[in-house]
Amino acid sequence: ITDCTNGGLVVNCINNSDIDMSFGTLNETQYIGGVVGSTKNGQSGVACMANCINNGNIKIIITTKAKNVYFGGVSGTCNTGGVIDNCTNNGNLYYEYTPGGTGAYPNIGGVTGYTAATINDSRNYGDVTWKSGSESVTRPCVGGVAGYVSGGINNSSNAGNVSVTGLFGNTNTTSIPSSAGTMPYPCLGGVAGCIGHTKKRPNCNNCENSGTLTINIATAASGK
Repeated sequence: ITDCTNGGLVVNCINNSDIDMSFGTLNETQYIGGVVGSTKNGQSGVACMANCINNGNIKIIITTKAKNVYFGGVSGTCNTGGVIDNCTNNGNLYYEYTPGGTGAYPNIGGVTGYTAATINDSRNYGDVTWKSGSESVTRPCVGGVAGYVSGGINNSSNAGNVSVTGLFGNTNTTSIPSSAGTMPYPCLGGVAGCIGHTKKRPNCNNCENSGTLTINIATAASGK
């Protein structure tokens, strides 16, 4: 519906359309969501997005090279303080990164890919699928409701299936850009892939996962 908001409120918005995107080389960070790509400059404790729904299936395929990708059913990212309140994703999300290599740090979730906001009373019913076709040193965060949450998550649930397939090369925290978080390994979960940050200790309260989590990954060094 919209690419970006700067301090505004996204409320009572619904996307019913499917989104199918294929990229070659991406030289800039991408923010992809059914309702909004990115919300910025939210106020702590104040809703930045409320009562929004995505009903469309979203498919992203990257064939050459990528930078950070923030991909969610409702929003790609809410990258400052605020609250995501009562949002729902019903669409299936599919992300495929075919070339391997460096440069792609995806955060993918049914409601939002990455958020520094607090998520309240939100739910995902769609399947979330991440696939890498060859060796990559990416650090994906993939979750049913959110890929990466640094602001906390409350009273939220996932009923969609989460599937991750990939081969990962050796890496460490010094090779990961600060904007991608500090985790050197894939972070995968039914509700959220990763919750927290080195300088924050957010809570995960009253959350539930009923979807199936399927993980088929290996590291290049060990093969397992």
